[in-house]
Amino acid sequence: MRFSVCAPFALGLLLAACAKPEPVDSVIDRAVAESNAEVDARKKAFSYTPPPPPKHQKCRFVGKTLIGLSRAELKAKCGLAYPINRTTTASGTREQWVYYGNDRTMELLVYVENGVVTAVQDR
Repeated sequence: MRFSVCAPFALGLLLAACAKPEPVDSVIDRAVAESNAEVDARKKAFSYTPPPPPKHQKCRFVGKTLIGLSRAELKAKCGLAYPINRTTTASGTREQWVYYGNDRTMELLVYVENGVVTAVQDR
């Protein structure tokens, strides 16, 4: 009776001891792959993508129709530009209003001097 209970257990130990061990290189490769997958998942979870510049409707008032408008009129017709680059000198303030299209390419540059549109540059 004793032999019949111990025999399957002994046979299992014998087979486990005789089994070919997994090569160390494959164990290391598997651990590295799991670690890389974990790092990629963390990067994806904590990644930051800056928001795109605001989408503006295409300013339909290109060219001479914008020249002479005030800053408020320009904002009403074309929306607020992003960015607005300012230069202040002894003669006054100059601004470059940059408008982007839906494909994030520069579409229109509007130059404002002392609060009045003086020039327009189309893409």
